Amino acid sequence: MRPGLPRAIPMGIVGFAIGALLAIAIRLLQGLDPDPVNPNAWIGPALVLGSFISAGVFIWGMGGFDPTMSVHGEGHDEHHEDETDKPQGTLGSAIWRVTFWTLLLVLGVGAIAFLPQGPSIRNVHPGEGDVIGVGYVTFGEIYQPTREFLLTATALDLLPPLGANLASIQVSYLTLLLALFAWTVFSLFLLAGIIAWLINFLARGKKDPQGTSLPWRALVYIALIAGPLLSLPLLIPNRQIPMALLAPAFIVVPLVLFIMYRNLFWGLLLLISLGLPVLVPAVDITHTPALQFACIGAGFLGLAFMLIKPAVSLLASENVWRILMNGALALATIGIFVLAIGLNANNFWALLFNVFVVAYSLLLILPTAFLRSIIPAGLQQRFDSTEWSMIIPRLAAWLASFIRRDLPSALGQK
Repeated sequence: MRPGLPRAIPMGIVGFAIGALLAIAIRLLQGLDPDPVNPNAWIGPALVLGSFISAGVFIWGMGGFDPTMSVHGEGHDEHHEDETDKPQGTLGSAIWRVTFWTLLLVLGVGAIAFLPQGPSIRNVHPGEGDVIGVGYVTFGEIYQPTREFLLTATALDLLPPLGANLASIQVSYLTLLLALFAWTVFSLFLLAGIIAWLINFLARGKKDPQGTSLPWRALVYIALIAGPLLSLPLLIPNRQIPMALLAPAFIVVPLVLFIMYRNLFWGLLLLISLGLPVLVPAVDITHTPALQFACIGAGFLGLAFMLIKPAVSLLASENVWRILMNGALALATIGIFVLAIGLNANNFWALLFNVFVVAYSLLLILPTAFLRSIIPAGLQQRFDSTEWSMIIPRLAAWLASFIRRDLPSALGQK
C-alpha cells in the first residue's frame, strides 16, 4: 500500500503503545515501580517515550523514509515495482485500510458516548456510578485465570507465578480494549496470510504437480495426533479417555502396513490392537500433552537445523551440519522416550500408549535427513518403493480374492 494516513495513524498508535510499554518495562527492571509512595510515577516517562516513538513511526507511515514519496527522488529507480503489485503488498494494504476505518469508527462511537449531552440514555443515579468512567483491573486478576486454564488443559505449569509487585499492577479496561483490537487485527492478518499461502500453494501444485511437494507428514501429525490429543484434556477433565477413542492410534498404522505388506507380524499386531478396547477400558492421558509439547519442540529443533544448513555449509562441510543435527535430534529423541517412561512408569497401558504416540509423532515431525540416518537402508528402500496411493485398490483386490478363492477353499469347497 502507498504510504499515507491509513498507514500512519495506526502505526502512530502502535508506536505510542510500544514506547509506553518500553518505558514501563525499563522502570520495572530498575525496581522503580510499583512505588507505593508515588504509584503514578510511570505515567510521565511512558508518555514522553511513547510520544517520541509514535512520532517516528508516524513519519515512516506517511512515507517520510520512502524514496518514491520524495519530490526529487534522486537515485531512485523509475521502474521500481509498486509494493501493491505483490501478494503481500495487497494483503498489507487491505489490513491497513481495515485498521484505519475501524479506528475511525471506534473513535466516533467513543466521542458520541463521551459527549455530556450526547445521544445516549444515562440511567444512573447521582453518586452511584459514572457512565463515562474507565475501570481498572490488576494484572494478577488477568494472569492467574490464564495460568490456571493452561495448567488444567496441559497438566503443565507453563506460566510461572507472578510476584506480588507485578500482580498488583493495575491495567485499565481501555488498555485491554486496545490490546484486544490489536490482537484481532494481527490474527486477521495471520489467518489471511495462511489462507493466501494455501491457495497459492494449491495453484502452484496444479500448474506443476511434480515440482510441488506436499508436507503430508506434518499435516497427518497435526490432524491425527497433535490436534486430538491436545484438545481431549479440555473435553475430559479427569484425563481418563476410553480406549475406544484412542484405538485408532494403535490400529491405523498396523492396518495400513498389513494391507501393503501382508506380513504375519503386522497381522498379529493388528489383532492385538483390535482387542485393546476390550482389554483396557480407559487410558490415563495426564502426561500425554507434556509429551506432545516435547515432540513439537523436537520438531522445531529439526526445523532450526534445516534453516541454518546453508549458513553452516558456507563455514564448514555438510558433514559437520549433519553430525550436529543427528547428535542434537538423537539426544532429544532419547530424552523424550525417557521422559515418557518416567512419567508413566506406574501405569503399563498409559506407558504403552504414550510410547506408541511418541514414536508416531517423531516419525512424522522429525526431518527426513535424520530419520534416514537411523532407519535401516533396506527398510527405507522398501518404504520408498511402496505405492501408497494403491492402498485402497490393493485392499479391494485382496478382499475379492479372499472371498472368491481363499474362503471357499478354507470351507472345503472347490
